[in-house]
Amino acid sequence: ADAYIKYTTTGGFIDENLSLTGFTHRYYLNNQSLNGSALLANYSVYNFISTTGISDLKLTLRNQQTFNYFENIISQLQRRYPAEGVWRTVQMDKSGDYGLIFYNIKEENTDYRMIFTDTSNNILRTTESMKFVCTSGVCELTVLLDEYAAGTISPDLILTPPSYDNSTGNISTSWYDPLGKTTSLRLHVAKETMTGTINICDITKSGASGSITCDVSDYQGEVLVKVYSSASPERPVWTEWIPLTFGVKLSNFIGDYEGALWSFGIILTIVATGLFSPAGAVIATIIGLILTFF
Repeated sequence: ADAYIKYTTTGGFIDENLSLTGFTHRYYLNNQSLNGSALLANYSVYNFISTTGISDLKLTLRNQQTFNYFENIISQLQRRYPAEGVWRTVQMDKSGDYGLIFYNIKEENTDYRMIFTDTSNNILRTTESMKFVCTSGVCELTVLLDEYAAGTISPDLILTPPSYDNSTGNISTSWYDPLGKTTSLRLHVAKETMTGTINICDITKSGASGSITCDVSDYQGEVLVKVYSSASPERPVWTEWIPLTFGVKLSNFIGDYEGALWSFGIILTIVATGLFSPAGAVIATIIGLILTFF
């Protein structure tokens, strides 16, 4: 069954009319059996003891593929307690027709993260730790989510983004999944040309951790790099265009001031050889620039 616990605190005080003045929150129980033992279960719920210094956090959830509003997503707002070294779920909410989620937060000095699940308790995304700085006490964010699929990307995957080393001509990436939910990683590198796409590398390695290297030293220009994690259907976890600058230029060996002096000397020498002809002087200047900067 699906149910939720609705609770309101006094905000630390009771007003003159003896009415509650705190925030109203909900704690969602999704896909749980309401038998005898479950009815006696204990649930820890949290709320603020004061309404002072509290800001609003408004989220709009959208489908990453269609950009439509994402309904019926249960979101947990977790707060970090550094002294205990733990994350606790302090608020929950469920998105409606317009994908809206609402929380009360403390700005600037409090670490939060969010976990998004569907109604079958499948985790769609876990955010990184974050702090909020709001405008006039209101923070508004749009969160993009993918629908759950069997073998979906592990939320615990720690990926080192692909990087290019121009001294070796290699593009490398590495990964680590502390819970071992990631079973493989695939690195695909391609280059677009006038005649079509060149697949430079398409390498898959198995394991919860490892590294992959692709040799692109024979290519110039830009390449499209995609990293895929074990999932079905397959979706990239990282996509980036990387410019290739393999090789060493003269400017790598000399500084800016010394480079200016060398540039002047080289250009002056080459131009002097073409003074007997105006056209030759122009051509010599271009040659001097090419030799200096490339």
